[in-house]
Amino acid sequence: MMGSLPVFMNRIIRISTTNSVTNVGKCVPLCIRTNVGVINRSLIIRELTERDTIPNDDDIEFDYLHTGSREINRKATVSMLRGLLSCSDKQIESMVQKCPELKFVSAKNAQSNIKLFTERGVSEEILHQNPWLLKYKTDALSYKLDILKKMNLDDVAAVLPLLQFSITKLRDFAALAEKESHEFPYGNRIKYTSEKLQCTLEDVCKEFEKHKFLFYIPLDRFTTILDMLLGAGISPQYILSDMWALRYNVSNIKRRLDMAKEAQIRTLKPWMLRCSLKVFYNKLQKEVAREKLLGESSVSEYLAQQLQCDAETIEYLGSKHPPILRIHVSKLKEILDFLYREGYTSQHICQVPRILCHSLETTKSRLAQLRELGFNPTSLIVLCKSKREYAQFLEQVIRKKNR
Repeated sequence: MMGSLPVFMNRIIRISTTNSVTNVGKCVPLCIRTNVGVINRSLIIRELTERDTIPNDDDIEFDYLHTGSREINRKATVSMLRGLLSCSDKQIESMVQKCPELKFVSAKNAQSNIKLFTERGVSEEILHQNPWLLKYKTDALSYKLDILKKMNLDDVAAVLPLLQFSITKLRDFAALAEKESHEFPYGNRIKYTSEKLQCTLEDVCKEFEKHKFLFYIPLDRFTTILDMLLGAGISPQYILSDMWALRYNVSNIKRRLDMAKEAQIRTLKPWMLRCSLKVFYNKLQKEVAREKLLGESSVSEYLAQQLQCDAETIEYLGSKHPPILRIHVSKLKEILDFLYREGYTSQHICQVPRILCHSLETTKSRLAQLRELGFNPTSLIVLCKSKREYAQFLEQVIRKKNR
């Protein structure tokens, strides 16, 4: 029995979060109260009063009195939120759909959370967009906000994504931030990243919440790689949406940046600095080919020249079939060269621009197959049909030939 003492005491301490000290004794199993003489009331009280005042990490509110029918819970939750928030039923339904846990949150806790955020400048609209904020215990949320404030992150609306971390995690991050507060410009790496990339604090917090490793990357590597990426002309938005490059070796990043510069790659993206060497070299080859074909021109200008039409026509074709403006120029050249070789004109291509997005191998195969049957397509549309549609068309051609 004595071997289970720590487990027993932990249970009593957890019970105490919802019971007063004077009532804790009633929660102790009778067999333990009568058989374990060394555990008396004074010992229990002493253990409870010496507890840390930090809220429990199990910080999600869960009302066990409301765990019946899901449909009943949903209706009750919608009714509850309707009385607490000034929003439409459609918005409330959307909140419950986004965060099903709200069906088990008490009205008292939801009301306390709404009051907490309202007092700290968070609008109801933000709560509509982030209904998960209402599922946490109010004291836990308040404690987390205090931790963030000590980290010099006191814009509550901006740092909401970080509230999804547990208290333990946030305390770890706060300890790290305190150590590097005198070394990092702007006091911490979150604000530093926001200023460096010229983006909102909220967007940076979202990325740090998704990628916890950003808190642990060594200071020198973090700042050096950010400077290198920006210095290479990589868009800050590209960097923010793909922070994985910060995990890589500085010398490896520099080597790839130098190779990309030598190949005169115009649009660099972070993924190119962390992909396999095979993929990276393939990208370089494509960019060299692109540079050779386009020079200073754009894909739109290249198409206008090859199809012998004006910029407005290309803009119209691009609006109807956007993918044609995203095809690599070397592939465009292959397709255009093949079609012109086979006797088709720019007018044929402009009438069916999606031929440019179609597989060249499939186009070659279908054209050869149809011509072998004595059918020479006057329109490119038949070469772009789906497999099922093309099979049906092919059957018609075969039947006509056999008549």
